[in-house]
Amino acid sequence: MKLEALLNRFLLHPPPPSQSYNGEIEAAVLVPLQLVDGQLQIVFTRRPDDIPHHPNQICFPGGKRELGDTDLMATALRETEEELGISASTIKVLGVLPSRITRTGFFVQPFLGMLSHDQFSPDPIEVAELFSLPASEILQPHAFHGETVAINNEQLEIFGSYSSNGLIWGMTAHILVDLIKQLNAPT
Repeated sequence: MKLEALLNRFLLHPPPPSQSYNGEIEAAVLVPLQLVDGQLQIVFTRRPDDIPHHPNQICFPGGKRELGDTDLMATALRETEEELGISASTIKVLGVLPSRITRTGFFVQPFLGMLSHDQFSPDPIEVAELFSLPASEILQPHAFHGETVAINNEQLEIFGSYSSNGLIWGMTAHILVDLIKQLNAPT
């Protein structure tokens, strides 16, 4: 997938409505893109297996909003800088994706951003592995399979996809499914 094609589709179709903020803990993530040998890639991290929350999961850089963050975009950029070891000034924010509310009480705002280089210094406390996958592979309409499951008497749709680096599921998968829907919306 070419960057121009993604941007044209992304900009032609604004994201679908977000979930409403109702006092949850504010958080933000960045869906980082980069060009590698002319091919658009999506950058992922794997969380360490010795952390208390979401160990060993594939995710995007992000976290909770802090007092010094002017807005959720600042949160996403700060967290990306902290986790990947790159300057926030080298990230071009391309747009916003629909917000989501987690079962654990977080209001998560995803942003789509382009990284201008690939010199990373991941924080080993937060990042066990850093890898990228071709956007042309991961952003296919049928890349993620959904399944409805009952958890605590609630019906939830869970998405997942296996990559060469493991299972992408949970919030990360939902964000990618939202991006896929936006990119494949009728013209």
